[in-house]
Amino acid sequence: MAIPKRNYRQSRPSHIKSKTVDTKKPKKVFIPKPNKGEIRTLVFGGISEIGKNMYGIEYNNTIVLLECGTMFGESSTPGVNAVMPNIQYLKDRKQDVKALIVTDASMKHIGAIPYVTRALGDPVLYTRKLTKAIIENHQNTLRGTLHVSFHEVEKAESVVVNDDVTLHFFGIADNAPSTLGVLIETPSGCIAYTGNLKVSHNKEIIRAEEEEAFKAAKEKDVILSLADSVGSERPGFAITDHEIVEEVDQMMQEAPHRVLIPLFPSQIKRNAMLLEKAFRAGKKTYVEGALLLENLQTASELGIMQMPKESLIPIQEMKKDDDSEEVFIAFTAEENEICEALESISRESYRHTSVITKDTIIFPSPMISANAQATQNLKDRLSRLGAITRSYNTSDVKGSGHANKSELRWMHQLLNAKFFIPVQGYHYMLNAHTHILRELGMSQDSFAVPENGSIIDVSPDGKVIKKQKQRMETTAVSVDGHTLSPVQDVVVQDRNTLSQEGIFIIIVFIDRKTLEVKKSPDIISRGFIYLRESQDLIARVRIVIKKAAEKEAKETGRVEIDKMKKAIQKEVQTFLVNETNKRPIVVPVIFTQ
Repeated sequence: MAIPKRNYRQSRPSHIKSKTVDTKKPKKVFIPKPNKGEIRTLVFGGISEIGKNMYGIEYNNTIVLLECGTMFGESSTPGVNAVMPNIQYLKDRKQDVKALIVTDASMKHIGAIPYVTRALGDPVLYTRKLTKAIIENHQNTLRGTLHVSFHEVEKAESVVVNDDVTLHFFGIADNAPSTLGVLIETPSGCIAYTGNLKVSHNKEIIRAEEEEAFKAAKEKDVILSLADSVGSERPGFAITDHEIVEEVDQMMQEAPHRVLIPLFPSQIKRNAMLLEKAFRAGKKTYVEGALLLENLQTASELGIMQMPKESLIPIQEMKKDDDSEEVFIAFTAEENEICEALESISRESYRHTSVITKDTIIFPSPMISANAQATQNLKDRLSRLGAITRSYNTSDVKGSGHANKSELRWMHQLLNAKFFIPVQGYHYMLNAHTHILRELGMSQDSFAVPENGSIIDVSPDGKVIKKQKQRMETTAVSVDGHTLSPVQDVVVQDRNTLSQEGIFIIIVFIDRKTLEVKKSPDIISRGFIYLRESQDLIARVRIVIKKAAEKEAKETGRVEIDKMKKAIQKEVQTFLVNETNKRPIVVPVIFTQ
């Protein structure tokens, strides 16, 4: 029976293209070890992105890892909680991984620890007491076991790893209780890594305690330095947490009613200072989000926050009619995501509380540009409900955990390294960082701007720095839910296809004796076409299904369900692409009688 041809072709965005999944594993590339005496820098992540920070220093048979972070999933990876660096290079050399150093408590630095350390055995993790507690809090949310041995660093300290490597920790200032820097000393020279640098200053004058904290780094002969580049374009000094808190405190005093504020769980010191202000003002403090609550309780236990942890009330205990002026609500937020709780509140679907007229909502950190429009829409909805929104666009409430240009200049003058590798940040930030070095007189051949996967070697005689042409595997690993296994590319692609093209489910009943389709196939369409308005197309699809099923059965002489599914899927997909220019996921379901 001929199938009449009709035009059901629909307009299709130009960016949506049919894809073919390559299920073959990429060919493994052998990367030789560095020559004896060479200082090798390994860049696993953190370049041309914000997050996923992970670097390594390899010397002879020793690898020291710096950071172990994740970044949040993007629109191109639906359903993926986080993305972590590819560590195949480390798996091939796991016996050489002797230390992991974490310099900050944010997910950008600690998020991949449960997955990386499980793959590498039991490396020693060097970090501060607060960061250790945050790592353990994060692990509790994953309900798993940490595969590390902790070494707490709370003062300037030196640790001998082996005959080739000694670690000297420095830059431990009270204004950032989770940060530190490290000097990795080798027979070929010292490598300085400043971590998430943020310099303590008073009106752009470096504090004496900061100068003292960096004294160990100043006294060493540094051949290579690696430093954070996120703030390298911003002039002057970064605003301090103290200045931010004072500005927010002024806003809280001016607020006519309750105060609601989204907070990043990793900004421990700033959060502690803000909550202390609310506590001293007599406000009842509710906290939304398990990790934020745990981190604040930890800060209280360690004496970083001068406020009893019993005063931190989980949002679940809040009565919906608690509309007292003396209420302060802290919500969990993440740097590149809209605060989920405020989003629900703005849509009047949050179960624990709702916006009350004259509530003040303070955004104490800058919007991420990728979410700028979504954030503006959020503020608009909150405003329509009667809330007052205040943010960095309309005040001085803005800040960063990263050093600005003047702080970086101070750091480079102090270290006086022979070679430099900018890390952590988008590529333009890395280039801006090298401009600071040029202004200080460093020559072009004294620094190397990396990409993810870069291998950069300093020669044994300390005369040359060279970025190798060969690169490590860089295909990022997606972490799905709370599982410790990565999501395969085909799964993410299917999710993208579902969001862009929809799904087309076919239910077929076939007689095992006659090898004929017994009745008209049932069809379910979601996100592809509206069935009621496409009855003619559906009728023609049913003819395609019937012909494909019966042809396969008669050629085989029996009903082989897997083969029949493939035959139906192939014919239906071809038909739908020709008719609609769309490629939904086709799922045949076959019943035999």
